[in-house]
Amino acid sequence: GDGLIKDASATIISPCIIGQRVKLNRGAVVGPNAVISDRVIIDENAIVKNSLVMSQTVIEKDERLDCSIALESVRVLVRI
Repeated sequence: GDGLIKDASATIISPCIIGQRVKLNRGAVVGPNAVISDRVIIDENAIVKNSLVMSQTVIEKDERLDCSIALESVRVLVRI
């Protein structure tokens, strides 16, 4: 998306969708199978895969999301 701020050590693994004004901090990993909405911050060493992150959500340092839906202060584990 437009306005992506990505630290050189952050990783994006396809397939994924990244919205506008997303910030990927040092060591962050996004994907595979991640949808990141607008104005999201993925903090240091956080991993988001197989998940949906809604707008204006902060994924905290070292947080791990797999098969989850993340909102501002809520995380929902999706069991398949």
